[in-house]
Amino acid sequence: QGEQFELPHLTLFLQQGLAARHIADKFSFAFRNRETALRIAQRARQIYADKYIELVTPYDGGHKLLEQLQARGRKLYALTQCSRLESDAEGLLARFGLDRFFDAVLTAEESADGKPGPEPFSTLRELIGCRQSLIALGDSPYDFKAATAAGVPFVFIGHGGFPREWFTQAHSGFFNCLELLQ
Repeated sequence: QGEQFELPHLTLFLQQGLAARHIADKFSFAFRNRETALRIAQRARQIYADKYIELVTPYDGGHKLLEQLQARGRKLYALTQCSRLESDAEGLLARFGLDRFFDAVLTAEESADGKPGPEPFSTLRELIGCRQSLIALGDSPYDFKAATAAGVPFVFIGHGGFPREWFTQAHSGFFNCLELLQ
């Protein structure tokens, strides 16, 4: 309380997509204790939800990609580190007309441990009774690490937020949804 901490904006940006508890673990060395780091991580996520979530827009070609996958009979699931309490994941999807594509949305609350661990994929498999193969499409290093840890093939769909070189181990990589559609 009353303390101010400065972290570079890029450092905080690169943590988006990571659960607050993982951000706290990552930065606890810089603060007196894990609780302080957790409070800061939760505050950073709250600022994102309050000020930046309204700036979020779907990727170009995103609707078309999801339409094509759905037309091919694919079941689609969204795995997000968003908390139902911090931001309304389903509301955000509905705002862009994307909710109609997903059979289920799994948020941070439904998974005991989030990305970059394999837990979100394990939870999804349990939820849907999945005996078939999964393929992950994602846009962050945390998506890639979670899919890889769960043994799920990963397709990187970039948007310029992270360098393409970070995903050289991905099964496939595309700079954006439109490139994937070609």
